[in-house]
Amino acid sequence: MIWIEYKISSAIAFLIILGIILPSAWGVWRNWNKTISDIDKIVLASEEQSQIKITDSEKQKIDLWIKQNNLNQYGDLPGTIYADGSPI
Repeated sequence: MIWIEYKISSAIAFLIILGIILPSAWGVWRNWNKTISDIDKIVLASEEQSQIKITDSEKQKIDLWIKQNNLNQYGDLPGTIYADGSPI
């Protein structure tokens, strides 16, 4: 096997590397923007869902169910310990 050494200028080497890196960087950047917009959509949807209101009669039914099942005010078993002192 004969080893052939090729000598290229640093400018040509730079252009070759650029030709490899730029398309990859473009793909990453394009996908990054799509990912960010998808996350924004999910956050917006969850914010809209958190705006749902329940009626007073629904609140009363929830409170009654919690009492009947001997649960704490958050609907968990009595004695449940929360990391920050509250699950909220």
